[in-house]
Amino acid sequence: MRKVNEVYKSLSLSEQNTAALGKRIGNLISPEICVLFHGELGSGKTVFIRGICEALGIAEKIVRSPSFTLVNEYKGIHPVAHADLYRLEGNKNAVESLSLNEYVDEGRILLVEWAENGDFDMMDDIIRIKIETDSDNKDMRKLNFSAAGARAESILAEFAREQA
Repeated sequence: MRKVNEVYKSLSLSEQNTAALGKRIGNLISPEICVLFHGELGSGKTVFIRGICEALGIAEKIVRSPSFTLVNEYKGIHPVAHADLYRLEGNKNAVESLSLNEYVDEGRILLVEWAENGDFDMMDDIIRIKIETDSDNKDMRKLNFSAAGARAESILAEFAREQA
């Protein structure tokens, strides 16, 4: 796995707060960025992605986790490809057949749920977001942000400055 540097940690105390964090990232990202999401079922990955898409002018109601279609494409300020690799756990060939790197090469923002089921080392600019639930507080989420690649690191540095 490619070395990814941790850049920022945050807490979310509600679904609305998780979406707002997504919107802040969405205001900063640009085409050819890959955002990888890690977290258990119900941790808020799709909620965060809805926030990103809202910032990009994509209606919240059309942003759905593509669990069965595997990849949804959205048109907004920047084009977005939203992938969900949940059903492909352990099937690296199926993940490779999606050719997700082509979405980035074509100038889209790539958002990937269940990214641990794929290999993204070939991507130039990656932001990883790990979302953890809290056993004591069902609404609280711990978010760990990290980046690889100069543009991705710059985006997270700006995100951290805005959060401070």
